[in-house]
Amino acid sequence: MSRDTKKPKIVEMLGDLAESYAVSGRYVYLKIRGSRYDYMIYGRGSAGLYTVSSVLAVYTVCDEDSMDERYDPVFRKLKSMECIWDSRKRLFKPNPILEELKTYIPDLQISTELTDQLNHDESIMNSMLKLKPSSLSISLFSIPPEYQPFTMYREALIKGMAEYYKLPLAIRWHISIVKTHPPLSKPPIRSIVDLLESILTYVKSEVDRSLRMYDVSIG
Repeated sequence: MSRDTKKPKIVEMLGDLAESYAVSGRYVYLKIRGSRYDYMIYGRGSAGLYTVSSVLAVYTVCDEDSMDERYDPVFRKLKSMECIWDSRKRLFKPNPILEELKTYIPDLQISTELTDQLNHDESIMNSMLKLKPSSLSISLFSIPPEYQPFTMYREALIKGMAEYYKLPLAIRWHISIVKTHPPLSKPPIRSIVDLLESILTYVKSEVDRSLRMYDVSIG
């Protein structure tokens, strides 16, 4: 990553919220002041006549250096809670990819613990209905290095996730929001950051509960 001499517009829009940033190609890596996320990645593209803004927020529970077999059941418990936003039904629901993963991991028990909490938070639901994102997903990074070049193939993606489920290398949440908007309009980046922070409150709650369940701690 390299620092850009000209401050990106997204950084200007964030103002004091942007503690630091770095530019890599068309992506801006952001450290948000006071945020519990490791960092966020902002990207901007186009779809027809519209602009597509995306934000990926990364939250690490246990990194590769600290990960060992004590945390494997924690990863598997949290993996079962992955979810997405269903814009048609206007609610959070389990990620459908988990059903595909069950083909390789029959004992995977898909959980609605996280989705139930999100769907019952009036503030989050109002924010979602106001923001109207094209997509939102809450998932654990789950692709082993040897599978990463082939993730454009669905079968390789699922097989990679199955291998990671059996032998997780880290516990790292990826929460992604994609928003489509008119080309001359500004992306609602502050609203997106606020929403991501609200969602993380529930993610962290489930993390803490899972750590207690398996009687392990971080750090």
